[in-house]
Amino acid sequence: MMKDNFPLKISIIVFLAAIFILLMYSLNRTNWHLVYALDDPYIHLAMAKNFSKHLVWGITKYGFTSSSSSPLWTLILSAAFLIVGMNEIVPFIINLILAIVLLYAIDKILKRYISSRLILLIILVGTVFLTPLPALVFCGQEHILHIILLLSLIYYFTQFASVSVEKRKKIISKDFLVILSLAFLSTAARYESLFVIASASSYLLLRRKFIQSVALAVAGSAPVVIYGIISVAKGWWFFPNSIVSKANVPLLSTIGMEKFLFDIYKNFSEFHITFMLLIALILLNILKKDGDRMSRILLFIFIASTSMHILFAKMGWFYRYEAYLVVVGIFSISIAAAKNPSRFAILKGGTHRKYKILSIAVLISLVAYFLVHRGTEALIYIPTATKNIFEQQYQMGLFLHKYYDGQCVVANDVGAINFLADIKCLDLLGLASMEVAEMYRDKKFSPENIKKLAREKDAKIAIVYAEWFDKYGGLPKNWQFAGQWKIFDNIVCGEDVVSFFAVGEDRKKLRKNLNDYIKDLPEDVNVLIML
Repeated sequence: MMKDNFPLKISIIVFLAAIFILLMYSLNRTNWHLVYALDDPYIHLAMAKNFSKHLVWGITKYGFTSSSSSPLWTLILSAAFLIVGMNEIVPFIINLILAIVLLYAIDKILKRYISSRLILLIILVGTVFLTPLPALVFCGQEHILHIILLLSLIYYFTQFASVSVEKRKKIISKDFLVILSLAFLSTAARYESLFVIASASSYLLLRRKFIQSVALAVAGSAPVVIYGIISVAKGWWFFPNSIVSKANVPLLSTIGMEKFLFDIYKNFSEFHITFMLLIALILLNILKKDGDRMSRILLFIFIASTSMHILFAKMGWFYRYEAYLVVVGIFSISIAAAKNPSRFAILKGGTHRKYKILSIAVLISLVAYFLVHRGTEALIYIPTATKNIFEQQYQMGLFLHKYYDGQCVVANDVGAINFLADIKCLDLLGLASMEVAEMYRDKKFSPENIKKLAREKDAKIAIVYAEWFDKYGGLPKNWQFAGQWKIFDNIVCGEDVVSFFAVGEDRKKLRKNLNDYIKDLPEDVNVLIML
């Protein structure tokens, strides 16, 4: 039993050791506060806080905001807060457990096809560092849950779809109901699941399984529709504002098409995904005639969903947007190679086949290089990223909690400030303020309109990246600059410098509060306060 579980146990030990070392480095840089590597997880924490305490689905307790594209994760955090109390460590602990569950699931599935414990160990440890799981834990978001649900969906679907039509007597079987449930939960975790569900549904359609294809599409789309109806009823858009602002959609204009094509180019420049895609295409070509059906389905889903993600979504942002593609790619390619060893015998003879061997070897080497580079980089960046957030967004939240609870604040990073403080928030990026989002949509975002909106909301101060708004004509002229905080070695914050403006209160009071808070700031933060 020990030998059978050897790869899994070693991979879990390696993972936990990496987390422990990174946590110690991180805590040492954040005055022993657990801080996440991005501001985004605090958006979920703020919404979970308000939903668990006030039954308000919003980034503040004052009203509904469509600020999250993962309703399932927000619900899980809300339930956890009801059980154990409101604590920012909750997402960290949940993700630790989920990462171990993911490794267990991969091990359990791959053991059916891979007999070599060494290869299995390499795949599991590779999954830890190449996804990279430590970065996802320190991101404190839904990505590991999403990967588990999506991997389960893909595996059960390929098992189901690889059985010949003649052996399927029932149109909707118990196995297919499990698939439908996983499709629903996957999309509720992250909307990118729709790429995988669309690929699987298309496969069923090609196999003339019309009812099952439609059922899968409906189950996968249901969370989007349900959330969209609620959102529209509350006066917001059908899709969450985060999806609307980040999706890569071709617009019928020269500028819109240029942006669409440029975003595709940027996605292709994520070479680790591009080369995994090429390897999958080569394997699918090799197996297209008489390779086993399950492998072909796995490769087809990976290729199709990756292609859709490249076209319509984004990659990067601290390794998380494409993390599910990395795991699905490793999983699909590993099973396809393990299940069809005889099919690769054709690569052993003939001059042209030697070129095939060389080509595949080069591709695999390139993928390994890019993925290892990705994993190493993530380990190095995590402690610095948590320090960045601690010195900027986290301090902004503590500052507002100390001096401006219950007041309206203008901001462009809305996670930590709304979790740590109880404020009314005017979000200049439109993620948590529908009026601002509509200004962007209607091309009416301007200093004058922002000034008017801030006055209507009775905003007291603004904490923003001032340079971000230069392209719109800058900030309102009557906002009085009071001071700024500057951090160093920044890798995740939007800017090094965050500026403070008096909007609806006397600048002297804001300057006094900034002076008073200096004693609480981390010593590495550079402070400028206007006289």
